[in-house]
Amino acid sequence: MRRWSFVGLSVIVAFLCGCGGGSKASLSVQGGGGLTGGVPTGNVQGRLASAGTRQATSNRFIARVHGTEDKQKLVVQLRSDGSFYLEGVPAGWQTLTIEDAQGLQGAVVVAFVRPGQTTDVGEVTPQPMGKISGIVAELDANGNRVKPIPHARIIAHPMQGEQESLGDLSERPAFTTLSDGGGSYELLLPPGDYLVEARHPDYEPAAQTVTVQALRTVALDFGLHPRPPQVGTVVGTVKAQVNGQLVAVAGALVGLIPKESSAPSPPPPPPLLTVGALMSTMQKGKMHPDDQPHRWLFTFTKADGTFELTGVPAGNYTAVAFKRGLGEDRKDITVQANATVTVDFNLQMPVGTVQGQVTDAATGKPIAGAVVVAVSKGDPWWDWDDWRSETEGRKKPVWVRPKDDDHAPSGSPPNFGHLPPTIPPIRDGTVTDDNGHYQLLLPPGSYFIAVFAQGYQAQAQEVDNLQTGQTVTVDFALTPLSTSPPTELGALSLRLQVEPQVRAGEEVTMRLKVENKGSQPISLTFPTGQRYDFVVTTPDHQIVWVWSHGKQFTQAVNTLTLPPGQEVEFEEEWRQTDNDGKAVRPGTYLVKGILQTQPPRETEWQSLVILP
Repeated sequence: MRRWSFVGLSVIVAFLCGCGGGSKASLSVQGGGGLTGGVPTGNVQGRLASAGTRQATSNRFIARVHGTEDKQKLVVQLRSDGSFYLEGVPAGWQTLTIEDAQGLQGAVVVAFVRPGQTTDVGEVTPQPMGKISGIVAELDANGNRVKPIPHARIIAHPMQGEQESLGDLSERPAFTTLSDGGGSYELLLPPGDYLVEARHPDYEPAAQTVTVQALRTVALDFGLHPRPPQVGTVVGTVKAQVNGQLVAVAGALVGLIPKESSAPSPPPPPPLLTVGALMSTMQKGKMHPDDQPHRWLFTFTKADGTFELTGVPAGNYTAVAFKRGLGEDRKDITVQANATVTVDFNLQMPVGTVQGQVTDAATGKPIAGAVVVAVSKGDPWWDWDDWRSETEGRKKPVWVRPKDDDHAPSGSPPNFGHLPPTIPPIRDGTVTDDNGHYQLLLPPGSYFIAVFAQGYQAQAQEVDNLQTGQTVTVDFALTPLSTSPPTELGALSLRLQVEPQVRAGEEVTMRLKVENKGSQPISLTFPTGQRYDFVVTTPDHQIVWVWSHGKQFTQAVNTLTLPPGQEVEFEEEWRQTDNDGKAVRPGTYLVKGILQTQPPRETEWQSLVILP
């Protein structure tokens, strides 16, 4: 995609290799292999498609994993370059959003988190979102609001209509949040229809259906009745096996089927219960009398695969865990009043494998640290336009025709329609090892596999109809971007000059000196009007300031020829502010100069100490 080319891509690749993101970005997971709720964890990283030097509002975006109890857990603010990094994410398929609640913009990704590894979801393109907001309050016997309910769990399930079953909802992303101390909540959602639940361990659940429109906020309040006394609780986990490891199953439906029922028409098993039948038991948010109580004996698992069913009448039940595509598991249990029953379920996660090697097309040597991202065909938050036409004066990425070794720089590129809003946009991504190898685990379906590496032209291939248990090999041979002979550029010298120490508030002069030390002229190609850049980071490579941040450059390709022995100098002043214009604190910083050629060339990092 175009925004990974040059500046954006160099930052991402450095981030992946541990050069631009501190210890968190190293390929070996640091602090990401622990257990959450008894399941292994991994890490997730990605980037806004509009990030880089042109991203001016990334400070408003957050990235978060849905299905956690703590509103602040697994939530991070995007960095100034638009990248994000989430640690300790439960392994398995997780729903992530990258969202700007103030601007009602965001994106949704369902990512496979590999145990003990870092999953890269690639770039995401924010689009207009909608919002639901309201108050969750306790109701008395007369239906009057008594007091707000903090820590109520709000779960929004995308749906197509009330004829759909809860089993249908289980295969889709679920969006969650918690009410605050005053019972208030808000939840950013893609436009569409939703079944929205409000749950709290001390109250009977309630649900409503709602239509969310882009760039609009819908008021949606909930009133909950205290749960009856002398009832039991059922807790546990739902996990699935994948490649011999157990991972969390988020969003699985867990329900109870009474073994003995005096009701004239027993309710259907929870996976078959329709949204319409569920809503018929509601009367303005209140359950009908006790003629159909068991319609509410269901819940959906959280991000770590755990669940909790409260208010369960004493009796014998068949407990069932179900997720479409993963099957179901059943257990017989007995629930007693004021007691807790623990029941765990194991499902089977169907996946196929896409693997291969990334090499240099000119030399045949493996490329280590290349970013490989798998995207569902039609993912609405992927920038497909970059693969269809030339943009911004840059050469478009190369699409390789399926089952054909011939590159297709021209001709008919892929043109995939967007997925329906109820189909989850699957992403999986990784980086190649020292031998250029990679491996991705994906559920059955069709995918677009894209590869990005610094100094190379981006490339992609299709994988059609991947089946469970199938292994597909997809190799890539990337073309270097530079057209200059290696011996020619080898004579190019880059030097950064910056004072090692300055006082707080002083302007810092930075000079990038570029010299041709060879005996032949050197032609430098710049893909845009930007010829250089300066970057300031913290010691762990968190970006503080980029000279080109927020600046606009012409998109015309231009060249600069350096005769033998000639030197050119680029100079700028740093006023000790970050990308948002705020003054930085005294301390140690790192500075780097970048020559924005194709591909970019960079100086070594230099230390800069700001004294009080």
